[in-house]
Amino acid sequence: MPASLIYAVGLLIYQSLNPLRPRKIEEGLPVIVVGNLTTGGTGKTPLVVWLVKALIGAGYRPAVISRGYGGTGRGSLSVLATTDAALVGDEAVMMAWVLDVPIVVDKDRRRGIAYLRENFDVNVLVSDDGLQNRRFPRWIEVLVLDGTRRLGSGLLLPAGPLREFSSRAKTVDFVVTNGEARPGEIKMTTVLAQCVNLVSGETRTLSEMDKHKFVAVTGIGHAGRFFDQLTQAGVRFEPQQFPDHHVFSEDDFIRFGSDGVLMTAKDAVKCRTFSRSNWWQVELKVDLPPEFIDSVLQQLSSGAEGAE
Repeated sequence: MPASLIYAVGLLIYQSLNPLRPRKIEEGLPVIVVGNLTTGGTGKTPLVVWLVKALIGAGYRPAVISRGYGGTGRGSLSVLATTDAALVGDEAVMMAWVLDVPIVVDKDRRRGIAYLRENFDVNVLVSDDGLQNRRFPRWIEVLVLDGTRRLGSGLLLPAGPLREFSSRAKTVDFVVTNGEARPGEIKMTTVLAQCVNLVSGETRTLSEMDKHKFVAVTGIGHAGRFFDQLTQAGVRFEPQQFPDHHVFSEDDFIRFGSDGVLMTAKDAVKCRTFSRSNWWQVELKVDLPPEFIDSVLQQLSSGAEGAE
């Protein structure tokens, strides 16, 4: 609690120096921020992927800007599927595997946005995280909540899970809940889909995997959801949880011997260089109601009209 009080004072100073500004579109390029209020996994990055695909389907040319959490790179870095996750962070590389759009990481998001604007032909940006960063303009804000944990104890870090005051939830445009949604929230459903072999690229359904015993290895914020979904799918496995954003090495897997391994896409991007023939990435299918993207497109359209 004493540390949380210190955190609260620092947060109040930051917010007083950087008050919430009216939403605006800078130089004709709207930014959609997808973020959370709590630590740990809420499904934020899968939602970013879903949103980018939906924007492409609507005729937009989107790009992704990310801080590149955990990456050691400096400046604005363009991310490809082959980029070292240690340089740009695991989430950025995971998105590069599944999205054919420009993805840039920069600790200074405003600089990264300028880099995207100058070097790529895009007309909308999706920011993976950045809800607490008030130093770059945005047009739409999407808050992602975990339907089970929600805001936890309601306390700020480190006594609780909150990165900023819970009242921030009232200022966003959309609240997307991964799980059971409350009135006024948008329900996001995530289910495990097919499995992809990290070496051969072979695909199998989860029903085909229940004939074997696996080690489920993960280093994500909320590993419990991944383990619960595997159990519900009837897969037999031994759970092995590592810290969030853990930098995997071959040594981490020695104790598992020749057992098959299941992992998330976020973990797989850090293991491809030393993966074995019985290691599998379990893909995630995300579903949201069509009304959500309709509302996002409507706000983008109103922003474009206002900028004319």
